[in-house]
Amino acid sequence: MEKINLDYDNFEISKGIIISNEDRENLRLFYGPFLGAEAIYLYEYLLDLVKDTNWRKVEFPFSHLTLFLNASIDSLNLARKKLEAVGLINLYNDNSKAISIFDLQKPLDYNGIINNEYISKLIKEKIGLSNLNYLLSTKKHKMNIIDDSNYEDITTNFFDMFNSNESDTKNNIKQHYTNVGKKEYTTNELKVMTKNKHIKIPLQAGSVIYTNTYEAIINLKPEEFYSQINKISLSMVDNDLIAFWNNKVVDYKILNLAMFIGRKARKTDTWTKYVGTLIKELETQNINDYYEAEEYLIGKMFNNSKLRHIYDEFIILKNNIQGRNE
Repeated sequence: MEKINLDYDNFEISKGIIISNEDRENLRLFYGPFLGAEAIYLYEYLLDLVKDTNWRKVEFPFSHLTLFLNASIDSLNLARKKLEAVGLINLYNDNSKAISIFDLQKPLDYNGIINNEYISKLIKEKIGLSNLNYLLSTKKHKMNIIDDSNYEDITTNFFDMFNSNESDTKNNIKQHYTNVGKKEYTTNELKVMTKNKHIKIPLQAGSVIYTNTYEAIINLKPEEFYSQINKISLSMVDNDLIAFWNNKVVDYKILNLAMFIGRKARKTDTWTKYVGTLIKELETQNINDYYEAEEYLIGKMFNNSKLRHIYDEFIILKNNIQGRNE
């Protein structure tokens, strides 16, 4: 039998917002057609475990749900990943306690569904446009706001789970991200952003060649950039990893940008895995030009609350360089 596909089988459940009976109706109504019964059942079971609280350390391991839900390990893994992929669960590792944390999120309501082309497309593909319109006609409420967290985010990505290889889906994602990445800020907007964002500027010493990290992304070789952001001398393992990444990109600056995002997004050694994920995503989108990659990844950061702080820092650093050159 397959093992549970989690780093830690012991788990806690977090629920930072109120999830009402109305939300549960939205779950069954909108998500049931494409997630299936087991994923819906798993979500509602987890929600029941925290119905009277916002946080609970569960007394049994996650794998025991195979007994309580009469599900196989494989189907339980799949159900969980589906819930992660559509934003109903955020999965975190608390490495200090060796425990998985399931952060439950509200299902989308009427406004959320009609403004989410990917979710609405999945529903439409399963039940048809007329049935989707019927479901939408029964619900009209305000959109929900998703809270943030400080844990290491290891949530399954939507596009890894649902039809990530379809050309129309890829084009929609690519167009959306690059459009966001083209945004230009006014001087006043940049002043406000800079005021609200504290950026640690490294001293120009040792492995640090450029104090502005955007300037480093543009000008340094990947080996130099890796050394600067990690403040280390490269080992043989580091050099092999950089060479492996370098073979997958046309422009070295793309690798530098991916390393910048990965290092900022991950607090542990898993940051290198995230760099590989970003490179693979750009490869899937057939993005080889640096400035196209920059627009795409800027859009990706802007649209992900967990990456928004990196987005702000990148925009400030980039505009500082551009302002200096004008």
